[in-house]
Amino acid sequence: MVISRSCLVARRVPLARRAFSLLELMLVLAIIGILMGVAAYNLLGQSDNAKATATKASLKILKNGVDQYYITNSVYPTNLQALITAKLLQAPLPKDGWKTDFFFDPTTPEGVDQPYRLLSPGKDKQVGTPDDINIWTMDTQPGTPVQ
Repeated sequence: MVISRSCLVARRVPLARRAFSLLELMLVLAIIGILMGVAAYNLLGQSDNAKATATKASLKILKNGVDQYYITNSVYPTNLQALITAKLLQAPLPKDGWKTDFFFDPTTPEGVDQPYRLLSPGKDKQVGTPDDINIWTMDTQPGTPVQ
């Protein structure tokens, strides 16, 4: 029995049919990069909104504690720690969305129609700047999410 040489040679498939071209791979990588950039941009902008919303919720809890303290003692507390001492809040005191202590002042400047000052210093962690979240104006401040 004689085997011909042509039977032993494997059929060759052109290389262009086996793999993706460099252009196709680059195009797919560019599309994936653009999609990741758009997703990252949309997600990063939401973290500050989430922190502001959490801060507003904590401010409302603190305000309720301060008001309850006033109803019980006929005077506002000298600091927020007094709310824990009076068993109106559990320790530790909440912090704002940026892990900063809330600012509380039982006295208010002359001409201000607020019984006390309660606010979060905001993203920059400085009291008295435009990014502060004040319990009395937080639902009307532009740029902060309304619940």
